[in-house]
Amino acid sequence: MHRRQVGHTINSSGFDEVNGYHVAGNGDNVMYHQDLDNTLPNFAIYDLEANYYLDSLKVWNYNDAGNLGIGAKDVKISVASSEGGAFTDIWTGQFDQAPGLDNVDFGQVIDLNTADVRLVRFDITSNYGFTARGGLTGFSEVRFATPEPSSTALLGLGGLALMLRRKRS
Repeated sequence: MHRRQVGHTINSSGFDEVNGYHVAGNGDNVMYHQDLDNTLPNFAIYDLEANYYLDSLKVWNYNDAGNLGIGAKDVKISVASSEGGAFTDIWTGQFDQAPGLDNVDFGQVIDLNTADVRLVRFDITSNYGFTARGGLTGFSEVRFATPEPSSTALLGLGGLALMLRRKRS
């Protein structure tokens, strides 16, 4: 199985941070080569290196205008709270097909609202119809949204202040 590095989907290669654009056909997409009999699923695992509350993620699908069928279609997302821990399914659905254009923010936001997440796994069970070379499937970029620690702390302090204020009344 040929596999491009999952790290390419989080290192901003081919990605315009300011505008949220992913360059079409940049070649820095994670890509899985399916077996010749097209057996699936293929998967990608991300280690967040600490445990977080995972609010959502944003994914940009494979964006090569001549090969949009490579894009991941049916996907299951699961999470684990530790390395070697059991994964729990939290989302099943379809990644939106990319437009094959430059300078377009086509990223899809997926709400997850899940606590105590260390590992995130994508199981890809189909693509958008690419069958040449035994079939390929992949996506271009992914971003994980977690609440800012300072915002969380401020919310906690605000809640504490509100509770203290009510007790004094």
